[in-house]
Amino acid sequence: SQFELAMLSEVSQRRADDLQKSLVCAVEAGMVLSVNPSEFRFTHDRVQQAAYSLLSESEKTAIHGKIGKQLARKFPLEKDDVKLFEITNQLNLARDAVLDVAERADLAHLNLQAGIKAKNSAAYGPAFGYLEIGIGLLSAADWTKQYELSLSLHEEAAEAAYLSGRLEETEKWIQETLS
Repeated sequence: SQFELAMLSEVSQRRADDLQKSLVCAVEAGMVLSVNPSEFRFTHDRVQQAAYSLLSESEKTAIHGKIGKQLARKFPLEKDDVKLFEITNQLNLARDAVLDVAERADLAHLNLQAGIKAKNSAAYGPAFGYLEIGIGLLSAADWTKQYELSLSLHEEAAEAAYLSGRLEETEKWIQETLS
């Protein structure tokens, strides 16, 4: 619901001064508020939802991917993982477009980190969601190529499923891990 002019410029591939003019119109129309000269936010969730609904699925995927990558460049996770969930969520929304095996493994690893962090904060449901997405990004061959990542995702998913009361999923991930 809040965005920076620089990020919008990067994602839309339009010049910031051109966007600034458009945003002035949006502010005057009461759709967007200016937090400061370089930050804006939608006046209401419904306005944001309406704007989002105008995008095609492929546009949404591309935008989420660009936002996730831009956030990852701006906030390197090895220095600070405050943005871990935001970056992971954006990239997860674009995961269907990620075809490169290395990028899929990187995103699976981000989901592992987010899942562990959520689980350690007693957010077991969201933790399970991250871990399940991470597993879905890997192929059966990754049990050989990315053994540690595959094992960690499955073990953590089984534990998060158990802690969130999903006993069938717990059994599923335990059995898959053992096999």
